[in-house]
This record gives sequence, C-alpha cells and structure tokens, in this order.
Amino acid sequence: MAVIVAVAALGGSIGDLFDSNGRKLAASRPRSVPATPLVFPTTLEECADPGWRSYPQFESEEECEEYVERL
Repeated sequence: MAVIVAVAALGGSIGDLFDSNGRKLAASRPRSVPATPLVFPTTLEECADPGWRSYPQFESEEECEEYVERL
C-alpha cells in the first residue's frame, strides 16, 4: 500500500522531469534540411563531361547518356 501511495505522490514530479528533459533533447536536435529535388538532363549535351557530374543520381557520363536516350 505504501508503494502505491509513494508512486501516486511522486508520479507527477517524475512525469514533469521526463517531460522537461524531452523538451531539452528536442531543442538540441538538429533540424532536418529539406531534400533538394533531383533534376534530370534532357539532352546529351547536358551529359557531356563534366556536365553529368551535376546529376548525383548518375555514376558516369554513360549512365547519364543512357537515361537521355531512353526519353
């Protein structure tokens, strides 16, 4: 019975402690940066070296050119 009374009496204080620490953690967490949408080439000239490097989704000039050719 004493344990129930103690938990009931301290429950609010313990909850407040967790709540304030949670707010501190949330405030210190870095804000997420919105993702930049991918841009895709539309011509083979845009894939010519070094142009394909502007498109992070491609690992090579050939990959970029294959994409444009499939358009």
